[in-house]
Amino acid sequence: MNTTGKRTGRPVSGQHVIIGKLTAIGKRYITLGAGTQVLLPDRHLLKGIEVGMSLTLVVTRQNDGGMVAERIVRFDDGKLFTRAPENQE
Repeated sequence: MNTTGKRTGRPVSGQHVIIGKLTAIGKRYITLGAGTQVLLPDRHLLKGIEVGMSLTLVVTRQNDGGMVAERIVRFDDGKLFTRAPENQE
């Protein structure tokens, strides 16, 4: 994915929201449908999360195109659960 600004030609990044079904959990990454990988800065984010769940993630897109999870949100029995890395809560 090209993350270069149209006017400046410099790399851009920022926070984005992505939604997807969790298909795999690795040591440092989670994978959503269509193979979207998101880096986990803290495994604490996965507490209560299982493969097959639909998730909403706030991510920061890095200049190299990678994504880092800043917050994971899920709904369970009509209740909202949100997780952020422990140093941010």
